[in-house]
Amino acid sequence: TVDGARILFGEGAWGLVRASNTQPVLVLRFEAATPERRDELRAMVEAVVAAEVGAAQAFVAETLNG
Repeated sequence: TVDGARILFGEGAWGLVRASNTQPVLVLRFEAATPERRDELRAMVEAVVAAEVGAAQAFVAETLNG
């Protein structure tokens, strides 16, 4: 089964985006050489996820409301 999406950033840095098994939320995990790089990668992925969720919500609202 697929448990999420793993993102490889190079230099050993990676991120994981997956659905929680216990709550209706996405779980994000990151690892990088420094805390600063980890936070930078997390912010970048969070921005992409937020944009995609917003686009999906707009699509659903438009579809339901005609």
